[in-house]
Amino acid sequence: YQSLSTKGLPMVFVDSYYPEFPGTYVAVDDEAIGITATNHLISMGHKNIMGIFPHEDRQGHLRYKGYAEALVAAGLPLKDEYIHWYSKENVEEELTRASLWKSIKECSAAFCFNDSLALMLIDQLKHKDILVPEDFSVIGVDNIFMAKRSELTSIVHPGKELGKAAAELL
Repeated sequence: YQSLSTKGLPMVFVDSYYPEFPGTYVAVDDEAIGITATNHLISMGHKNIMGIFPHEDRQGHLRYKGYAEALVAAGLPLKDEYIHWYSKENVEEELTRASLWKSIKECSAAFCFNDSLALMLIDQLKHKDILVPEDFSVIGVDNIFMAKRSELTSIVHPGKELGKAAAELL
């Protein structure tokens, strides 16, 4: 990015940015998304809430931060064993780990980084005869088409608006 910047090429980061690299960006407030999603689950009466986030993604860390803030503010447990980190390469493996299923047994809800991950989790839950939302609640982010056709609760992500803002900035 530094090389492109020194050549004078215009750049706009979309969805995330690098604080170490001063550049223009458009993004949602991922920390606020984490707070909103977690508070929604708390308002539904959930006390033990697991979180599943990508470890290599700035957005994932910000959503985790909001998740953690909401739990602490509500006086609920923020337990390491309820937090699961994955990479794009091992997401399917992560959803079958014994540690994740131990969390599912101890928790009543999960905040997933995005809808794709949440739908994968819901599929795994169905294979174990765990009903969503009757037995376990799941919330994701993006409000993708498939989320609208499932048991998933989703936070809307304004992708089109971000794209339009980025184009206008360029």
